[in-house]
Amino acid sequence: MVAITVQTQTTQHFCGGALISNEWILTAAQCVHEAVLLTVRLGSIHLKGDDSSSVTVATSHVVQHPDFDSETLENDIGLVKLRLPVELTDYIQPIRLGSINLPTTARPTALGWGQTGDTDPELASTLNYVTVAVLSNTECRITYGNQITDNMVCVDGNYNEGACIGDSGSPLVVRPIGGTQLTHVGISSFFSGNGCESTDPSGYTRTYPYIDWIKNIIGGDTARVSQFRFAAAIHVHTEDSTFFCGGSLTGNQWIITSGHCAYNATLFTIQLGSSKLTGEDPNRVIVSTSTYFLHPDFNPDSLDNDIAVIKLRMPVMLNGYIQPIYMSSSNYVNSTTVIAFGFGQTTDPELSNELKYVTLTTIPNAECRIFYGNQITDNMICASGNYNEGTCIGDTGGGLIITNGKHNLLVGVSSFISGNGCESTDPSGYTRAYPYTQ
Repeated sequence: MVAITVQTQTTQHFCGGALISNEWILTAAQCVHEAVLLTVRLGSIHLKGDDSSSVTVATSHVVQHPDFDSETLENDIGLVKLRLPVELTDYIQPIRLGSINLPTTARPTALGWGQTGDTDPELASTLNYVTVAVLSNTECRITYGNQITDNMVCVDGNYNEGACIGDSGSPLVVRPIGGTQLTHVGISSFFSGNGCESTDPSGYTRTYPYIDWIKNIIGGDTARVSQFRFAAAIHVHTEDSTFFCGGSLTGNQWIITSGHCAYNATLFTIQLGSSKLTGEDPNRVIVSTSTYFLHPDFNPDSLDNDIAVIKLRMPVMLNGYIQPIYMSSSNYVNSTTVIAFGFGQTTDPELSNELKYVTLTTIPNAECRIFYGNQITDNMICASGNYNEGTCIGDTGGGLIITNGKHNLLVGVSSFISGNGCESTDPSGYTRAYPYTQ
């Protein structure tokens, strides 16, 4: 949850928002409309005061939906980009975006620091939340008429339980049946002219219809030069084909990748030291080798033990752009924040020329089996992100990492994606690193 103070040329007002990646906030278009300065506070349920978990960050720019109508509030959705990526902690985490329209049977939760009544002009000092009921748009039109479009959803609470001044931009969230993570399904847009304390429904912009618009703007985050100095780009040659995989440098002569990337390989052409696949880069090193060691129990059908190591012909020179990653000595499990990186496809069939990364959350294997069945073994770990945030074709073999103090640690190797495609919200599968370090 994000608290946003908005400054325009003539006024100052308050909005809510939701962190959806380590550098993007989802809010209402009315909150960024004509904004000249935004102050963003994350990591605390308290609006003001000292809080060791809170951070206040600057923003670089805002994106208002191009079809936003300030009178009807159609397409009331906007994005705020932070000047620098925020550090994710136990108190600061992105939320998933809902991949389906919110049904009337759902009971979502509305959040916000808005006013708690019509007679009290002060914002709430502590974040409030309330469980609300979803109305059909037909029912909502009884109150608001044809202002209500398919891009909106109305919710209803008890007397004095709904959106108020200061809640605009705040999220409507729901926990899917059988899931462990909250999902963002709506953005607070308007409340009744009869006041916050009326029993009239509140209006939200549905998240789902704008998924494509959001993903086209934020995509994956682009890695900075030397941010992932252990990242390897691998062109794999077999007797009858060539394909692309990722990998991670684990010493000055060894690269760890997935087993299916090495299976039947005859030659590897490997790039190190650059965050771009093509184009001039004096830091790029290209080497080739044909030596690899595939796990003896690798199963190409089930992808169990999907891990291999590639040996370079000569040790590579380590420098400010090429460094090995540490292997994890712990078996990280559920609800751990992790980072996946790679040059895999984003929104088109071509590889990304720039190294991308995305923040994900690991999920229990029991939950992952809902998607993949008994394919999921204890040697695997699954991670989930927002719509269009995860691994894709060309990313397999790449690393799944966490940050432990000053060091990055390799906890997984990208193994498989959902048959529903990269843009689904299905989790991605990784081979756990820990069982193979013993």
